[in-house]
Amino acid sequence: MESSCQMAEEIVTPEEDEYDLCGATDVSVVAAGSEVSDSGDENVRSALEDVPVSDVSDVKVTSGFQPSLSSESSLVEIGLSAVKATQGAEESDLASSPEELSSLLEGLTAKERISWALERYGEGLVLTTSFGIQSAVILHMVTELKPDIKVVWVDTGYFPAETYEYMEELRTRLNLNLSIYQSDMPPAHMEALHGELWNSDDVEDIKLYNRIRKVEPLERAFKELCAKAWITGIRRTQTEFRKSLKHYEPSKGRAKLMPLLEWSSRDVAKYLKEHNLPKHPLEAEGYTTVGDWHSSRALTLNDLCERDTRFNGLIQECGIHTE
Repeated sequence: MESSCQMAEEIVTPEEDEYDLCGATDVSVVAAGSEVSDSGDENVRSALEDVPVSDVSDVKVTSGFQPSLSSESSLVEIGLSAVKATQGAEESDLASSPEELSSLLEGLTAKERISWALERYGEGLVLTTSFGIQSAVILHMVTELKPDIKVVWVDTGYFPAETYEYMEELRTRLNLNLSIYQSDMPPAHMEALHGELWNSDDVEDIKLYNRIRKVEPLERAFKELCAKAWITGIRRTQTEFRKSLKHYEPSKGRAKLMPLLEWSSRDVAKYLKEHNLPKHPLEAEGYTTVGDWHSSRALTLNDLCERDTRFNGLIQECGIHTE
């Protein structure tokens, strides 16, 4: 199988102001030599009434909206859809602060939040995944709306065999446009220099491990894929840190979007069942969360929360959402 791994010789951290988070919202539809602006449904309807698609000389949409053209479609339908996409983007642009954007997204469903992000950021939007216990939900939900969205997975080199199997199953099932990134420092090299960092009782050693194996490769992925924003499937019930997160958060010069933030484990299970999505093999063995083979285990009665099963409960976050 051809590898989809992308490697670089240096780890590059983007500057804070490198990306412009403002999405373009200009929409124009040109038909029979006339231009119609996005001035409202009635204006579009009166100007485009009964004009067939065959008369369209150019359809130009720069808000992330892509019209679906068919022989049965009328230019009215295309024009109205474009106007609505533009108006939605303009309304979101008026909410310029993270707090206002979070408030805007709070009243939407998970799928509506994803649609909003796709319209706002277009090809600058990236989806991240860990191929963990509940990863199939966000992967399925996003790819239903945009099948070819860029999906990024950071392979630490220490995942259990079951995770690699699950990755291949979901990649095939959902036809994922997957890019796999790894640390520039191979596992053996890291262990020679630093020892088995994951076995340390020092939290700083574990943070260094996560920085080498997860955080820096993800930053390189964002840089190479020109990411303006990224979607993650994390939820508030997973860790103490995540309880305070909003649906929209600025993150190192990019926008971080969390459509499933308020979902419960029951919501996740229901979605997986309704859409007949495959489960991670280790879920059947009692895992509620899974990371690397050496620092993940099944949940026990003594665990206060599911993340206690990672790194012996010393640390709940891998650094991707905190650094």
